[in-house]
Amino acid sequence: MRPLKQHLSLLVAGHLLLLLVLGCLQPVNAQQRTTSVGICYRPIFPLEFLGTGEEQQSVDNIDFTLGLQRGFSGGMVIRRGITELLSAEIGINYVKRNYDYSITDSSKFFTDGFTLVGYEVPISILAFIQLGEAVFMNASMGVGLDAFASSVRTFNDNYEQFAIKKHSVEPSLNANIGWEYRTYRSGAIYLGATYHRPFSEVFTNSIIYREGTVETGSFTQLSGSYLTADLRYYFHAEKDPKKKKKSRD
Repeated sequence: MRPLKQHLSLLVAGHLLLLLVLGCLQPVNAQQRTTSVGICYRPIFPLEFLGTGEEQQSVDNIDFTLGLQRGFSGGMVIRRGITELLSAEIGINYVKRNYDYSITDSSKFFTDGFTLVGYEVPISILAFIQLGEAVFMNASMGVGLDAFASSVRTFNDNYEQFAIKKHSVEPSLNANIGWEYRTYRSGAIYLGATYHRPFSEVFTNSIIYREGTVETGSFTQLSGSYLTADLRYYFHAEKDPKKKKKSRD
Protein backbone atom coordinates (compact mmCIF):
# COMPACT_ATOMS: atom_id res chain seq x y z
CA MET A 1 0.00 0.00 0.00
CA ARG A 2 1.36 3.42 -0.90
CA PRO A 3 1.82 6.02 1.85
CA LEU A 4 -1.06 8.44 2.25
CA LYS A 5 1.03 11.41 1.11
CA GLN A 6 1.65 9.67 -2.23
CA HIS A 7 -2.08 9.08 -2.71
CA LEU A 8 -2.78 12.71 -1.86
CA SER A 9 -0.13 13.91 -4.33
CA LEU A 10 -1.58 11.70 -7.07
CA LEU A 11 -5.08 12.97 -6.32
CA VAL A 12 -4.00 16.60 -6.52
CA ALA A 13 -1.99 15.99 -9.70
CA GLY A 14 -4.94 14.21 -11.29
CA HIS A 15 -7.30 17.07 -10.55
CA LEU A 16 -4.85 19.66 -11.84
CA LEU A 17 -4.48 17.67 -15.07
CA LEU A 18 -8.26 17.41 -15.40
CA LEU A 19 -8.64 21.14 -14.80
CA LEU A 20 -6.04 21.78 -17.52
CA VAL A 21 -7.96 19.58 -19.96
CA LEU A 22 -11.21 21.30 -19.07
CA GLY A 23 -9.55 24.65 -19.64
CA CYS A 24 -8.92 23.72 -23.27
CA LEU A 25 -12.61 23.05 -23.91
CA GLN A 26 -15.30 25.68 -24.43
CA PRO A 27 -18.68 25.13 -22.77
CA VAL A 28 -21.88 25.92 -24.66
CA ASN A 29 -23.89 27.18 -21.70
CA ALA A 30 -22.01 29.24 -19.12
CA GLN A 31 -22.69 30.67 -15.68
CA GLN A 32 -20.82 33.93 -16.09
CA ARG A 33 -22.22 36.85 -14.05
CA THR A 34 -24.52 34.65 -11.92
CA THR A 35 -24.61 34.15 -8.17
CA SER A 36 -26.52 31.09 -6.99
CA VAL A 37 -27.22 29.65 -3.55
CA GLY A 38 -27.28 25.92 -2.91
CA ILE A 39 -27.88 23.40 -0.16
CA CYS A 40 -25.94 20.15 0.19
CA TYR A 41 -26.04 16.81 1.98
CA ARG A 42 -22.95 14.57 1.96
CA PRO A 43 -22.83 11.12 3.59
CA ILE A 44 -19.30 10.21 4.73
CA PHE A 45 -17.63 6.90 3.85
CA PRO A 46 -14.38 5.40 5.18
CA LEU A 47 -11.91 4.27 2.52
CA GLU A 48 -8.78 2.34 3.44
CA PHE A 49 -6.43 3.46 0.66
CA LEU A 50 -7.13 7.15 1.41
CA GLY A 51 -6.25 6.70 5.07
CA THR A 52 -9.83 6.93 6.37
CA GLY A 53 -10.28 3.26 7.28
CA GLU A 54 -9.56 1.28 10.43
CA GLU A 55 -6.26 1.27 12.30
CA GLN A 56 -5.11 -1.61 14.49
CA GLN A 57 -2.56 -1.72 17.29
CA SER A 58 -1.39 -4.60 19.48
CA VAL A 59 0.04 -3.66 22.89
CA ASP A 60 1.06 -6.36 25.40
CA ASN A 61 -1.10 -8.96 23.62
CA ILE A 62 -4.17 -6.70 23.69
CA ASP A 63 -5.61 -5.66 20.33
CA PHE A 64 -7.03 -2.17 19.78
CA THR A 65 -9.01 -1.25 16.66
CA LEU A 66 -10.16 2.27 15.80
CA GLY A 67 -11.69 3.67 12.63
CA LEU A 68 -14.06 6.12 11.00
CA GLN A 69 -17.28 4.25 10.27
CA ARG A 70 -19.84 6.71 8.97
CA GLY A 71 -21.06 10.27 9.27
CA PHE A 72 -22.45 13.14 7.25
CA SER A 73 -21.86 16.72 6.26
CA GLY A 74 -24.50 19.26 5.36
CA GLY A 75 -24.82 22.96 4.82
CA MET A 76 -25.07 25.69 2.21
CA VAL A 77 -22.90 26.97 -0.60
CA ILE A 78 -22.73 30.17 -2.66
CA ARG A 79 -21.45 29.95 -6.25
CA ARG A 80 -20.29 32.88 -8.33
CA GLY A 81 -19.59 32.66 -12.06
CA ILE A 82 -16.20 34.21 -12.83
CA THR A 83 -15.85 33.50 -16.55
CA GLU A 84 -17.65 31.32 -19.07
CA LEU A 85 -15.58 28.39 -17.82
CA LEU A 86 -14.73 29.01 -14.17
CA SER A 87 -16.77 29.54 -11.02
CA ALA A 88 -15.87 30.07 -7.37
CA GLU A 89 -17.69 28.63 -4.36
CA ILE A 90 -17.70 29.31 -0.65
CA GLY A 91 -19.81 27.50 1.89
CA ILE A 92 -20.32 26.51 5.49
CA ASN A 93 -20.93 22.91 6.56
CA TYR A 94 -21.81 21.03 9.71
CA VAL A 95 -19.77 17.81 9.90
CA LYS A 96 -20.38 14.75 12.06
CA ARG A 97 -17.71 12.02 12.09
CA ASN A 98 -18.60 8.74 13.86
CA TYR A 99 -15.80 6.46 15.07
CA ASP A 100 -15.96 2.93 16.47
CA TYR A 101 -13.28 1.26 18.54
CA SER A 102 -12.81 -2.20 20.05
CA ILE A 103 -10.56 -3.86 22.64
CA THR A 104 -9.75 -7.56 22.53
CA ASP A 105 -7.69 -9.59 24.97
CA SER A 106 -7.48 -13.35 25.41
CA SER A 107 -10.92 -13.74 26.99
CA LYS A 108 -12.77 -10.41 26.71
CA PHE A 109 -14.07 -8.15 23.97
CA PHE A 110 -15.33 -4.58 24.30
CA THR A 111 -16.66 -2.23 21.65
CA ASP A 112 -17.82 1.37 21.80
CA GLY A 113 -17.89 4.55 19.75
CA PHE A 114 -17.69 8.32 19.82
CA THR A 115 -18.60 11.28 17.62
CA LEU A 116 -16.56 14.29 16.55
CA VAL A 117 -18.60 17.36 15.63
CA GLY A 118 -17.10 20.16 13.59
CA TYR A 119 -17.69 22.92 11.06
CA GLU A 120 -16.05 23.68 7.73
CA VAL A 121 -15.70 26.77 5.55
CA PRO A 122 -14.59 25.49 2.11
CA ILE A 123 -13.47 27.74 -0.76
CA SER A 124 -13.10 26.18 -4.22
CA ILE A 125 -12.50 26.99 -7.88
CA LEU A 126 -14.58 24.92 -10.33
CA ALA A 127 -14.10 24.26 -14.04
CA PHE A 128 -16.95 22.99 -16.26
CA ILE A 129 -17.51 21.28 -19.58
CA GLN A 130 -20.88 20.61 -21.20
CA LEU A 131 -21.72 16.96 -21.89
CA GLY A 132 -25.26 17.44 -23.13
CA GLU A 133 -27.99 20.04 -23.50
CA ALA A 134 -28.39 20.38 -19.72
CA VAL A 135 -25.69 18.10 -18.30
CA PHE A 136 -22.31 19.42 -17.16
CA MET A 137 -19.22 17.86 -15.66
CA ASN A 138 -16.92 19.70 -13.29
CA ALA A 139 -13.72 19.27 -11.31
CA SER A 140 -12.64 21.51 -8.47
CA MET A 141 -9.82 22.11 -6.03
CA GLY A 142 -9.89 24.26 -2.95
CA VAL A 143 -8.88 24.96 0.60
CA GLY A 144 -10.86 25.53 3.75
CA LEU A 145 -10.90 25.89 7.49
CA ASP A 146 -12.04 23.18 9.92
CA ALA A 147 -13.22 24.04 13.43
CA PHE A 148 -14.10 21.41 16.04
CA ALA A 149 -16.60 21.81 18.85
CA SER A 150 -14.80 20.04 21.70
CA SER A 151 -12.74 17.09 22.84
CA VAL A 152 -14.56 13.81 23.55
CA ARG A 153 -14.42 11.21 26.34
CA THR A 154 -16.13 7.82 26.69
CA PHE A 155 -15.59 5.32 29.50
CA ASN A 156 -16.81 2.47 31.69
CA ASP A 157 -15.26 0.30 34.41
CA ASN A 158 -12.96 -1.52 31.96
CA TYR A 159 -11.71 1.22 29.63
CA GLU A 160 -11.49 4.94 29.02
CA GLN A 161 -11.21 6.81 25.73
CA PHE A 162 -10.11 10.41 25.09
CA ALA A 163 -10.10 12.31 21.78
CA ILE A 164 -8.34 15.62 22.41
CA LYS A 165 -8.39 18.25 19.66
CA LYS A 166 -4.99 19.59 18.66
CA HIS A 167 -6.08 22.97 17.27
CA SER A 168 -9.23 25.06 17.41
CA VAL A 169 -8.99 25.77 13.65
CA GLU A 170 -7.19 23.65 11.05
CA PRO A 171 -6.60 24.41 7.32
CA SER A 172 -7.66 21.69 4.89
CA LEU A 173 -7.66 20.63 1.24
CA ASN A 174 -10.72 19.66 -0.82
CA ALA A 175 -10.79 17.85 -4.17
CA ASN A 176 -14.08 17.24 -5.98
CA ILE A 177 -15.50 15.81 -9.18
CA GLY A 178 -19.15 15.67 -10.19
CA TRP A 179 -21.98 16.05 -12.67
CA GLU A 180 -24.72 18.65 -12.75
CA TYR A 181 -28.15 18.80 -14.40
CA ARG A 182 -29.31 22.38 -15.02
CA THR A 183 -32.80 23.57 -15.77
CA TYR A 184 -33.84 26.93 -17.15
CA ARG A 185 -36.17 27.92 -14.30
CA SER A 186 -35.89 25.32 -11.51
CA GLY A 187 -32.25 25.44 -10.54
CA ALA A 188 -29.68 22.64 -10.79
CA ILE A 189 -29.14 19.20 -9.24
CA TYR A 190 -25.59 18.05 -8.57
CA LEU A 191 -24.14 14.58 -7.89
CA GLY A 192 -20.45 14.07 -7.14
CA ALA A 193 -17.78 13.05 -4.67
CA THR A 194 -15.39 15.03 -2.45
CA TYR A 195 -12.15 14.07 -0.72
CA HIS A 196 -11.44 16.19 2.35
CA ARG A 197 -7.98 16.23 3.96
CA PRO A 198 -6.85 18.49 6.84
CA PHE A 199 -3.23 19.59 6.49
CA SER A 200 -2.30 17.88 9.78
CA GLU A 201 -3.84 15.54 12.35
CA VAL A 202 -6.82 17.05 14.13
CA PHE A 203 -7.19 14.88 17.26
CA THR A 204 -4.98 12.76 19.51
CA ASN A 205 -6.93 9.69 20.58
CA SER A 206 -6.06 7.44 23.51
CA ILE A 207 -7.72 4.24 24.73
CA ILE A 208 -6.79 2.93 28.20
CA TYR A 209 -7.77 -0.66 29.02
CA ARG A 210 -7.84 -1.81 32.66
CA GLU A 211 -7.45 -5.42 33.76
CA GLY A 212 -7.39 -5.39 37.55
CA THR A 213 -4.62 -2.96 38.53
CA VAL A 214 -2.88 -3.20 35.13
CA GLU A 215 -3.47 -0.49 32.52
CA THR A 216 -2.63 -0.84 28.82
CA GLY A 217 -2.87 2.10 26.42
CA SER A 218 -3.22 2.69 22.68
CA PHE A 219 -2.48 6.12 21.18
CA THR A 220 -3.53 7.23 17.69
CA GLN A 221 -3.49 10.45 15.67
CA LEU A 222 -6.80 11.11 13.88
CA SER A 223 -6.35 12.72 10.47
CA GLY A 224 -9.96 13.86 10.09
CA SER A 225 -9.90 12.87 6.40
CA TYR A 226 -12.99 11.52 4.69
CA LEU A 227 -14.64 10.76 1.36
CA THR A 228 -18.21 11.86 0.67
CA ALA A 229 -20.92 11.36 -1.90
CA ASP A 230 -22.29 14.83 -2.72
CA LEU A 231 -25.93 15.69 -3.30
CA ARG A 232 -26.59 19.37 -3.91
CA TYR A 233 -29.42 21.56 -5.13
CA TYR A 234 -28.75 25.05 -6.49
CA PHE A 235 -31.64 27.49 -6.63
CA HIS A 236 -32.31 29.28 -9.90
CA ALA A 237 -30.29 32.44 -10.41
CA GLU A 238 -30.59 35.15 -13.05
CA LYS A 239 -27.55 36.71 -14.69
CA ASP A 240 -26.49 40.09 -13.45
CA PRO A 241 -27.56 42.84 -15.84
CA LYS A 242 -24.76 44.17 -18.01
CA LYS A 243 -23.52 47.59 -17.06
CA LYS A 244 -24.36 50.18 -19.66
CA LYS A 245 -21.44 52.11 -21.04
CA LYS A 246 -21.61 55.78 -20.35
CA SER A 247 -21.91 57.78 -23.53
CA ARG A 248 -19.83 60.86 -24.01
CA ASP A 249 -21.60 64.12 -24.69
